[in-house]
Amino acid sequence: MSWKSKVPGCLGHADASFRIQHEEDARDLILEAKIAGASFEELEREMIWHLYRDGATREQMDEQIDRARALWSPS
Repeated sequence: MSWKSKVPGCLGHADASFRIQHEEDARDLILEAKIAGASFEELEREMIWHLYRDGATREQMDEQIDRARALWSPS
């Protein structure tokens, strides 16, 4: 299973409570994407596509992308 196929379950869902429950899965997905040589922009495109299909608002998309960015490059 590729990292892209895991986006809907980890980072591509509009429901905030669902996202919080799957933070460890999101970290694993990001690690897989990095190992596969993906850029953050590729991850972001996949997320936007799935969030759009899930009916997310622009605000929800921005929130989710910010969360993924923080997991991608933790301080």
